[in-house]
Amino acid sequence: MSIVEKARGAGQAIVKVCPPAAYLLIPPMRLADRLQGGTLHQHMEENIELYLTEAQRADTAAMRRTRRDMWYCAIRYLCAFNEYFMFRFPRLNHRGRAQFVTELQKEEAYRQVGTPETWDTLQNKWRCYQRFRPYYRRDAILAGAGLEAETFFAFLDKHPRFIAKPLTDACGHGVFLCDAGSDGRSRQELLDWFRGQDVILEELIDQCADMARLHPGSVNTVRCATFYKDGRVDILFTFLRMGRSGSLVDNAGAGGYVASVDVDTGILTTPGVTESLQTAIIHPDTGVQIIGWQVPRWEEMKALAREMSLTFPEQPYISWDFALTDQGWVCVEGNHAGQFVCPQFTTQHGIRDRLRPYFDL
Repeated sequence: MSIVEKARGAGQAIVKVCPPAAYLLIPPMRLADRLQGGTLHQHMEENIELYLTEAQRADTAAMRRTRRDMWYCAIRYLCAFNEYFMFRFPRLNHRGRAQFVTELQKEEAYRQVGTPETWDTLQNKWRCYQRFRPYYRRDAILAGAGLEAETFFAFLDKHPRFIAKPLTDACGHGVFLCDAGSDGRSRQELLDWFRGQDVILEELIDQCADMARLHPGSVNTVRCATFYKDGRVDILFTFLRMGRSGSLVDNAGAGGYVASVDVDTGILTTPGVTESLQTAIIHPDTGVQIIGWQVPRWEEMKALAREMSLTFPEQPYISWDFALTDQGWVCVEGNHAGQFVCPQFTTQHGIRDRLRPYFDL
């Protein structure tokens, strides 16, 4: 455990008793960070550069107050520096800030449910595929040292264009499209290369025309967070992710738009927002109006999410990613520690009260 983590952990006990003590903890936190190379300070400055304008950064007095408040929120609310801006903390009082569940608090929450075994099933994309294969409705094979030539060549014959995903990465990191016909390498060379990669190779998802209208370059997916409790499955929140600028992936972490979806109706209730807080009512690449857009076959998606959750009650909290094809909804993947960021920064409202019946927050 780092000095900063120890200081923050000790500080939380003090802050719970006396919240103003968070201000007293800022100097030791900054000192601890400096002794460890200034990683937190660097992260703070990077986010100030990203989220504030040059004119805002030029106001020395205001920036002094902002940096102090960022440290305070890191101690008082366990709020990361990027979350400070994404959740619009500068505009909020204590009651507004306290409603947000930060990434650090989310990590504490998900450890309350499930087991390391169930987490591993969902964290590893190949194990997840094997566990929920009927709901994927597409072919996939595991690359790596054990990849057999016969298996790989048979997959290539059926799917010369396919997607490759790292087994445990998230947010679209490391995902790439492979086209064997135009790659320039022989089938044997591709086989040898994929034997050295820890990835899963998947048949491409052919999304339906309605979903492709949002952004045809990416498979635009719905995130549906479910919780199994007392024999029933509740849907905690839903949001839609869509790519932009020709990106292959739709993740907000890769620059895509996220919009909140009304659980009851399937209607997008917010504009599209990126993690850098760029907002779009109209998708700039396709001209489709985002807010008010109706996700097709919504009730079918919710029914599928509930059905899948009921097959895996050992893991109460699961964040499912779904794509819509002409044949219906298919599972993209499941996540045991799905983030709470998107349903909060899209609506600018925290979801602590929504989650309290399910997690100890």
